[in-house]
Amino acid sequence: MDRDPRALEELIAQRRQDLGRNLDALEDEARALVDLRRHYRNHTGTALALAAAAGTFIGLMTARPRRRMASPSATGQRAQRVLHAIDPDNRAVRAAADIRDGIVDALVGVAAAKVADVVSQLIPGFQNRTHAPRRTAIR
Repeated sequence: MDRDPRALEELIAQRRQDLGRNLDALEDEARALVDLRRHYRNHTGTALALAAAAGTFIGLMTARPRRRMASPSATGQRAQRVLHAIDPDNRAVRAAADIRDGIVDALVGVAAAKVADVVSQLIPGFQNRTHAPRRTAIR
């Protein structure tokens, strides 16, 4: 290897500059990929459709089922009279509804945490934003 040391130093310096430019370009591309505001500006309709679909899904998952207003059968009427005789204030029914509501709230909380976990795995920095303390503006 009969190269001039000065030429080798220049070659190394040039390669370092090339690598630096490549790293800068990669960093810019990575920032562009995770820039949610830019994606929203470029794909507003898609973002709004996804938000509406997510809201509808969450609404359907948390909605209470409608009660039918059908006429009760004779057996149903007897059962209602017996229940009313045992529990005239419907405390048991209200307690059961409260328990059901608590279970639904817990399931929604678990689902929301799981969604946040999945999103944080897909979008780098999402978890840092959601768990960072909020700063309030001083006016």
